Amino acid sequence: MFYKKLIYFILISFVLIFCASCSTKSGKVSDKSSGGETLQGTIPGSAAPLFSLEDIKGEKVNLQDFRGSKVVLLNFWATWCASCRKEMPELERLYKKYKKQGFIILGINVEESPRTVNAFLKKQKITYPVLLDSDGKVSGPAFYHIYGVPDNIVIDKKGIVIYHKPYPPRNADKFFDEILKE
Repeated sequence: MFYKKLIYFILISFVLIFCASCSTKSGKVSDKSSGGETLQGTIPGSAAPLFSLEDIKGEKVNLQDFRGSKVVLLNFWATWCASCRKEMPELERLYKKYKKQGFIILGINVEESPRTVNAFLKKQKITYPVLLDSDGKVSGPAFYHIYGVPDNIVIDKKGIVIYHKPYPPRNADKFFDEILKE
């Protein structure tokens, strides 16, 4: 009986560890609560924290530069994340459809090398801008409190967070048609 309980305990532990590793590559968790709540700065209705990151070409991109002119979808992702890879074709479709209407996607790769990211993007044929959060600072507690990928945040033209979920908005075409009218 003791061995059955031990095996059961080991199996449960393994499953919990495996599931936790799916959320973050390093296994680190920010100070965000485990209930999935967001913290100030990522709560819909709050001002989006400003940042500057390099894109895959080494050029600086500042979130501030889009304020007043673009609706921004921040997509935090990693190449090893199956859910991230699954949503990328939909993000690419949205980018192509709405980019001339004041919409931009900024894919923010979390803690991977430029070489890994470049190779992945070429293979996937992603055309929206991708930024490198090499040290995890922007995705961390100082800015966006991302505790797992994918994570998607939509910021309106005024710089206010209007959406924050692990997935892009459901009925995304209707969602962006409405927002881009404003």
